[in-house]
Amino acid sequence: MHALRPPRFTRLQEKEREENLLRSRGQEVHYKLRACEEMLHGVIEGVADDQVLVRFTHIDPSDLDREFSFVIDVSNKAYKGGVASDKFSYAN
Repeated sequence: MHALRPPRFTRLQEKEREENLLRSRGQEVHYKLRACEEMLHGVIEGVADDQVLVRFTHIDPSDLDREFSFVIDVSNKAYKGGVASDKFSYAN
């Protein structure tokens, strides 16, 4: 009879490995998000469950501070977008 081999990773080791991977991917996503925000002269933020608000400026050459925005609904595989109003009831 063959002796039972110990699992390659203990549950604790596996959990630590997954947490490290998530932390690393989170840092990568954060870096890419900041780069996009810098290029857009704006912000990308979650505003509700499964909704992302993209606000940006520097589009209108006569008023670089004029803000443009749209909301993306990411609740399905086929994302839906819409124009956001000038006044955000959900803005911070």
